[in-house]
Amino acid sequence: MAAVLVAGSAAAGLEAALLAAVPGFHPLTLAYPAAAFVYVAAGALAWWRRPGSLMGALIMLGGLALLVAGVGNTELPGFTEVGAVAGTWILAVIVHLLLAFPGGRLRHRLPRAIVAAAYVNSVVLQLPRALLPAEQGQWWAGAQSAVGTVVMVTVAGVLLYRLLLASPAKRRTLIPLYGYGLAVAGLIPTSTLILRGLLGMDPLQVWMLQMAAIAGVPLAFLAASLLGSFAPTAEAQALAAWLSAGTDRPPVAQALTRALGDPSVRITYWVPERQEFVDTAGERTDVPAPGSPDRDAVHIRSGGDLLGAILFDPRATTARAAQEAAGVVALAIEGERLTAALRASRAALLRSRSRLVEAADAVRTAIARDLHDGLQVRLVLLAVEAQRLANAAAAGADGHRLSTEATTLRHGIDEAAAELRRLARQVMPSALEERGLALAVEDLTDRMPLPTRFDAAAVPEDLPPAVALTAYFAVSEGLTNAVKHGRASTAWVTIERSGADLVVEVADDGAGGAAPRPGSGIGGLRDRVETVGGRLTVTSPQGGGTRLRVEVPCA
Repeated sequence: MAAVLVAGSAAAGLEAALLAAVPGFHPLTLAYPAAAFVYVAAGALAWWRRPGSLMGALIMLGGLALLVAGVGNTELPGFTEVGAVAGTWILAVIVHLLLAFPGGRLRHRLPRAIVAAAYVNSVVLQLPRALLPAEQGQWWAGAQSAVGTVVMVTVAGVLLYRLLLASPAKRRTLIPLYGYGLAVAGLIPTSTLILRGLLGMDPLQVWMLQMAAIAGVPLAFLAASLLGSFAPTAEAQALAAWLSAGTDRPPVAQALTRALGDPSVRITYWVPERQEFVDTAGERTDVPAPGSPDRDAVHIRSGGDLLGAILFDPRATTARAAQEAAGVVALAIEGERLTAALRASRAALLRSRSRLVEAADAVRTAIARDLHDGLQVRLVLLAVEAQRLANAAAAGADGHRLSTEATTLRHGIDEAAAELRRLARQVMPSALEERGLALAVEDLTDRMPLPTRFDAAAVPEDLPPAVALTAYFAVSEGLTNAVKHGRASTAWVTIERSGADLVVEVADDGAGGAAPRPGSGIGGLRDRVETVGGRLTVTSPQGGGTRLRVEVPCA
């Protein structure tokens, strides 16, 4: 875009220099390169602000048409004929601008046919009229006038139909724009006859009025595109063209960047299961509050459901344009949202498995340390004591003393066995393995230091081992939290099947404030639940108790 602007400005400057070198130079002949520069500058600005729209390119095309027409005044060999041939090109470009506004694209057959006819009339029919002798060119002039009249009448009909369909706000922008464009494209060919023949104006004055009117066209379209009620519509049309590209279209974010003219545009996707926004890689993303000065966001919705958000720079585009773009891409973004959600779930699962591996390693390390430093030492000492008693008995020691020491040895063995059972329960609760989930949980609730309600009859049977173990640990963690952190006076436990899921709920009337923080017991439980495809929900308002709910698929 910058290169085109520089090239167009250089061409206008070169033409101005050539005109200034003509003998008998008149400053008014600079109107052609001056008007061409207005077209090039306005087109470059429109292109920069709305890169997804073709309006900027069409406006710059008008500047090229004026540059070619202006070389006819340089009096260089052959250039006079070229300028005469290009003299009416700008009228076809104005017709094109009128029918392509606001997105720069012709989406229906009738506008395309009208624009094609306008270019044929301004280019093809202009050739014999400009190059043939005046007598022979009269017929072509008549044909060109007739075709031009039909084209302008048809253009007026199409524009009137669009006005009838437009909203009142858009109509306020379209009426002056369409009126001005039609006046320039339709009346300039006849303005010489009207202004000179009927009003007696000087030919130079008529020509200056025509050039001024032509030079105002790009400014009118630029203002309507950037400031009028149609400002966001170019983005919507650009995105509609992107949607029509089918499977070969680029990603949503790339299309939005082009349409909104904001290279910082980002798409985030809403994952309802996790109640958070994620990026295309599935990583959690913070969405700024609407109306933020440096980084704004609009939500993408479809049928009332939140799908994601568009993050943009409010200094580069408007919230109105982003909101209209969000409405266009809402349906297309669903596929990318599901992909992002899948990546987010996979990333969360990998993190959960990693944390479970770390937790399992920590448990194994603790068990090994307890076995080595605790139980092993105790068993060695008990073996030494047993050997000493055996030696004392062989030597005829006092029977009463031997009986007392044997009793002490038995107590030591019992304590070692209890320690061994404690370590075994850390690996697999024996009650769960021997008696099933219902009785294991009932045994757990009976040992609680606070009243705990539990209906063992509601617990389904024949659960997969992984599901039963997860449910048991959920109850254990929920009750542990109620006793150690919640300072509860009562707890409730329910385990029942709901459809294809096993639902475990542990509630208490404690202090609340619990959350599945990394490294905490509830955080570890969340990792275990997610690993088996389940979901953990913790409701724990301050002072309102805690409700821990686990849903695990049974299949």
